Amino acid sequence: MSRLLEFKNKMGEGEKEFFEEYEESMKELISDLKSDGLLITNHTQEEINQIKKFIFTSNVVSHLYGNFNKTITTDSQTTQSNITKLKEIGWRTDTLGSQYMAIMCHMFQVFAERLKLHLVTLIDFDSLGLNNADKEHLGKAIYKLKSKYGGNKFVDYLDTKIRNAVAHYTYYFANGALHLCQGYFDPNPLTYQLSDFMKTTKQFNLIVEGFFIICIDDINPNGSLILD
Repeated sequence: MSRLLEFKNKMGEGEKEFFEEYEESMKELISDLKSDGLLITNHTQEEINQIKKFIFTSNVVSHLYGNFNKTITTDSQTTQSNITKLKEIGWRTDTLGSQYMAIMCHMFQVFAERLKLHLVTLIDFDSLGLNNADKEHLGKAIYKLKSKYGGNKFVDYLDTKIRNAVAHYTYYFANGALHLCQGYFDPNPLTYQLSDFMKTTKQFNLIVEGFFIICIDDINPNGSLILD
């Protein structure tokens, strides 16, 4: 079984349907990158070990999110009991809703950085006119991809509007919704209800990891899939 098939088997029905909208365009991009000599496949073992360390660190945010979901559950009695225990050990619990949204925003930021990690370690951006892409912000890498491969559904999906807001902390919570501002005095922030932002974040994660898995399946089709 390919890593990609194993990955898709772990998705819910709606998640799989969303992912498959972009699956072929991701494969097409990889094929185009190979044809253009832009796909990097020769990392040293030292470089691979360094990448693994970065991935482990970013996985910790998912662990934090998972732990939070074990505290705030769909069962009100269990949730209240957990909150009482948190109060007893000194946690501030009157802002739990905002804490939850902050963790979600941080998760989105981490997924964006994961996307950048995958892109700059798999694509020869020097040949696309962007030197030292790992030291530049994600928007520059996406701009270079759109300049050459615009029209590819996966490439066109990539955006930094949410990432910019969460990275620069130009967001706030009000009336049960998340408001993402482009700059400090944005009069028309991008607004998400919690459930919608959760869905958007999950979809973004599926796209980011799916692209990486498709690349690795293409480069080394006989390996195993490890999801932590």
